[in-house]
This record gives sequence, C-alpha cells and structure tokens, in this order.
Amino acid sequence: MSDNTTLPTGSGGDTVRTIDRTGIKTQVTQLDFGGEAGPESLVVLANGLPVQPATGSTFAISAASLPLPAGAATGAKQDTGNTSVASIDTKTPALGQALAAASVPVVLTAAQVTTLTPPAAITGFALEAGHLATIDSHIPAQGQALAAASMPVVLPATQITTLTPPAAITGFALEAGNLATLVARQPALGAATTANSSPVTIASDQTVPVSGSFWQTTQPVSAASLPLPTNAAQETGNLLAIANDMHVLHVQYLQSILTELRIMNFNLKNGLNVPDDLDVLRADQFFSTLQ
Repeated sequence: MSDNTTLPTGSGGDTVRTIDRTGIKTQVTQLDFGGEAGPESLVVLANGLPVQPATGSTFAISAASLPLPAGAATGAKQDTGNTSVASIDTKTPALGQALAAASVPVVLTAAQVTTLTPPAAITGFALEAGHLATIDSHIPAQGQALAAASMPVVLPATQITTLTPPAAITGFALEAGNLATLVARQPALGAATTANSSPVTIASDQTVPVSGSFWQTTQPVSAASLPLPTNAAQETGNLLAIANDMHVLHVQYLQSILTELRIMNFNLKNGLNVPDDLDVLRADQFFSTLQ
C-alpha cells in the first residue's frame, strides 16, 4: 500500500494525506489557529503554536542563556557602575554628629514654613520684635558687672532690717562694743605717722627695705643675723687663715730668738766675745715677745 488516500474510493474524489505503516494508514492533520473567519495560520516550524498559562499560573523555564534587555547588568566588569558606587561611598559620612563640612546637605519637605503665623484663636503670644526683644535688652551678660549694667532684684518679703540674736547666743559683737573699738583702732588707708599706725611684727625671715624720712637719723635694728657684703672677712674664712699664719710666724720668730740666745749663752760660757748691741737687741726682742 502507499501513502495518501482518495475519498471516496474509486470515484475519483479528493486525496487525503495519510501515512501507511505496515498496511495501516494514519491520517495526517495540521493545526490551524487563525480562526474560523480566516485566514488560516497553520502550525509549522516557522509558525509555532502559541501557548499561555491558565489565569494565575506560571511556566517554569530553563535555558542556558537568554537575551538581556537594553541596559541590563551582566557578569562583565561594570566600570561606570563601580565609579558611581565609589563616588557615593566617599560622599556618605560616618554615623554620628559631625561638622557642616563633613555632613550631607539635605532639603526639608516641600511644605517648609519660613514664618510662623499663629492661629487666630491664640492671642497674647510673644513676638520677636515685641516683648521678647525688650526682655533680651534687659537681661545682662553673665559675669560680674557694675551697678548700672546689673539687673535690680528684691529680697524676699521677709526682709529683716535689724538683726536680733537669740537669747541663747552670748559674746557676739555689738555695734557699740568691740566693733566700735576695732573701727577706732583701724587706721585710714594711706601713709600715716607712727602715732596713727597699727603696730605690726615682721617675720624673722622677711627682708624689709627701710626708706623715707624719719624723726631720728638712725633706726634701731635687732636681728639674729645680717647678710655680709661681698668679700667681707669672716671668722671662719680669711680671718682664721690670717690668724693661723700669724701664729706660725710668731712661733718661728720665737724659735729664732731662742736659737740666738743659746748661741750667746754658749759664747759666754766659753769666753767668746759677743757684741753688746747684739745681746741687748736679742734680749729686748725675746722679752717683748713674751709680753
């Protein structure tokens, strides 16, 4: 048998596409999705049958590669994107409080209010150009100031003009007692004579210059020790050295005189002549030294 079949058989009708498989024919059909009104849109390799999922469902797709839309990111190096990310990173400050130069500028919402207009129902509020300005001008700067630049204050209503100590307190100062005496003994400021000055005692280790006009030529000074001028002789210094040297010379001189006397005595005992003037001179020197 062969493929294709003419229907009706033997009458020369239309030929129908069939395939013969070992004596059994299978009719070959082709899908048409063009609609009844035509034109026909037969399903072929170049014109595949369109399909769509049911409402609310999706198709699972697996593909080795898919075409990317324009501008889509790929696995390739993105130089432009990396540059933009690095720029953003340098312009993002660290968390926490920072100065204006190290902060990101921001803009408030579009509904910014530059002037505050209180509702009509609010009355008696403070205005910057009214009482607030007056109060600001009446508040002095912090710190000590003169009376004219200070704010006047009033003490509490329970002010006491006179102080009456309790009866249990005794020995306190009275205006007409010791306080008056102290005031009388306190001299006025400035230079004054001895009779109008308070007696003071200067510390022993204090140096006080003395100058001015006094009622006497010299002033009595009493001190345990006084500083010596430059190169002044001291008992433990040059004076002691001179005394030691004089003692040595004195001993040497006495020894020389004794030696002469011994020689004179030897000459006298042995009948030798000794000049009279030498004897008298040596004897006078010896006795004057002993004195």
